[in-house]
Amino acid sequence: MAEVKQKFVLCGHYGSTNLGDEAIGLSIVHSIHNKYPQAEIVVLSYDRQRSKDFYDKYAPELKIKTAYLIPLGIRSFLRGVFKGELWHTLRQIKTCDRFILGGGGLFTDERLFAVLLWGLQAHFAYKFKKPVYIIGQSVGPIRTKIGRWIVKKIFSKATYINLRDEESKKLLERLKIEKEILVTCDPVFALDFDKKFDQKFIYRELNKKVEQEGYSGYFLCTIRPWTRNFEKLYTKFIQSIEEIRAKYQLLPVFIPFQVINDNDRSILDKFIDQKTFKSKMVILEYEENIYEIMDVFSHAKFTFGMRLHSLLFSFIVGCPFIAIAYSEKIQNFLKMTGFENYIIKSFDKNNIFPLVDNIIQESNSLNLKLKEKAYFLAQKWNKYFL
Repeated sequence: MAEVKQKFVLCGHYGSTNLGDEAIGLSIVHSIHNKYPQAEIVVLSYDRQRSKDFYDKYAPELKIKTAYLIPLGIRSFLRGVFKGELWHTLRQIKTCDRFILGGGGLFTDERLFAVLLWGLQAHFAYKFKKPVYIIGQSVGPIRTKIGRWIVKKIFSKATYINLRDEESKKLLERLKIEKEILVTCDPVFALDFDKKFDQKFIYRELNKKVEQEGYSGYFLCTIRPWTRNFEKLYTKFIQSIEEIRAKYQLLPVFIPFQVINDNDRSILDKFIDQKTFKSKMVILEYEENIYEIMDVFSHAKFTFGMRLHSLLFSFIVGCPFIAIAYSEKIQNFLKMTGFENYIIKSFDKNNIFPLVDNIIQESNSLNLKLKEKAYFLAQKWNKYFL
């Protein structure tokens, strides 16, 4: 029997230069295509043209269409009305067969705007009586009454709920969500990276730097903007990077995971000593080619980072990591996968150096364990996808 062509609208944190979220989107559109080869896919994005260019470059065979998210802010609302973008988005939702809220930590009121924005997107899908599929999500923390109300309202009506960690499921159960709730993994585990490792330009340049300066290899660092209370954390983070560099003769390589809105590079520039340590590390330019970035991860000694998806990228290619527990989603993921021993909550040498020693001594065994677990999670994702 011939497949009935369906239209999917995928909604998420896309088009804002966040490498983790772009990888999530890329994985989900491939998962849709693998299961429904004739499907039409429309991605709702912060920046419609940026997302269109991204998918045309990295998934041209899928012919992805794009539209703007339903606006929450005044300026974006006025733009949507007067340029006709709002009506275009509503038309895409109204004519779809399935609406997917796709991946990431969308539903948290650590920043209340987020839970309001994603609640708004789901509201219109329900308004047009569309089945809503919530996949690859983590939920929480939810500390406000309005946050709890929105989450309960949205998830209680969902056709399908597939989360990326057990703690999110427990939170929904405490909110009395009376739906079947599956737990699989973050969508990026299902993305096929191996066949795309063909350029290696960034890695070749890093390897030259390592050889020229006599290092024994390189390690990766990621940081992200958070709250003002994290200023001391950033300073200690930079100090720890220098201590690792000096003790282990490894070149620090900083990878920005986002450069619009939350700008990783601006945080680094603010806290790094411009005259001394900056010359001892490599600061990569933002690179949207996820496959190229994954190649860089695959050759690193380890990753030392805040960005969740820097840890997930490491996980997939078997690169050990030390996670900085700035958020519950970091702890929840590593607890679920059995790697919670690689989380640090302070920057004391007595916490960091034993972990680095262990990573260097057990690198082959850790590489194998990580890849095996990543393969298991990918299989689980594919089994339960939609």
